[in-house]
Amino acid sequence: MKKYAIELSRDQYRNLLNIVFLGQWMTLSCTDQDEDNVLDLEQSIFSYARQFESADLIEYDEEIQLYFPSFEFEEKAFDLVDDYDDFMFWDGLAERLAKRDLYKKYGDSISTMDIDARLEEEQQLIDRYLRYFENKGLESVHVDLS
Repeated sequence: MKKYAIELSRDQYRNLLNIVFLGQWMTLSCTDQDEDNVLDLEQSIFSYARQFESADLIEYDEEIQLYFPSFEFEEKAFDLVDDYDDFMFWDGLAERLAKRDLYKKYGDSISTMDIDARLEEEQQLIDRYLRYFENKGLESVHVDLS
């Protein structure tokens, strides 16, 4: 396999570590497809930590000969994951409810609506739901399971 070299500053490398770690986590949290390639790439990128003065972020386990994110690095990365999950939960819920409401209002004729008009009305509903959730939180969401 032909190999290439890239030049990075210390800050760019540290950003790359974050992107690689989060990309690996997201990819492998949903599937094990291509797991070996993903983990090999992560190990390759992690292996340059000392060279980029980033040993505070990446640790090496001599016994098993693998690199791992430091506790502090992982903690900061998962704080970002938590923020992302929170955002996606509320945004996804608002979007799904808006689509449901539009379908209730227009039925199958929604597919013949002017796309700009439909998207505008959908966005207005999304914005209303997001404001509601921001003000009232999850406690105000009720689901009838009967």
